[in-house]
Amino acid sequence: MKNKLMICVFLGLCFIGLGCATQQPWRSDPNMQQASNEYYVATISPIYIFNGYKGFLLYIHNNSTEDIEVDWDNSFYIFDGKKEGGFIFRNMRSGDKPKTPSIIAGSLFSKEIFPKKLAEFSTIAMSTIHNPMQPGENGVLLAVKVDGKLVMETLTLTVSKD
Repeated sequence: MKNKLMICVFLGLCFIGLGCATQQPWRSDPNMQQASNEYYVATISPIYIFNGYKGFLLYIHNNSTEDIEVDWDNSFYIFDGKKEGGFIFRNMRSGDKPKTPSIIAGSLFSKEIFPKKLAEFSTIAMSTIHNPMQPGENGVLLAVKVDGKLVMETLTLTVSKD
């Protein structure tokens, strides 16, 4: 009798779990976008967290013989072709400015970046939460300082819900 009860409880929990797992799948086309110039190669791929794409994993490979640096004041989140503000990183406090160390010649830099526009402070979680990107063209206008000048690249992905 006890075994039958345990089986019924287990099956009931399985059915409840299946009913709660009706998330809308998201897609990114392409899954990864790359842009390059004589100084660096930049790549972004979307970061999926819980209920949608909420940020990007950014890679920059420094192809130059000099150190380079991301200029976060001139780098922007792009939505449907428009600049929609800057970026924040994980564990950044509200009001902090993004900082990146110099990217040494020949080295690879990686960072998870999140659109500041989609971030909000949760009093329940007592931390910043990231809202999902909306369907459409989402991306990064990347500004990198090379020998005192800005070298810009635009990387975009099309996010959609099935």
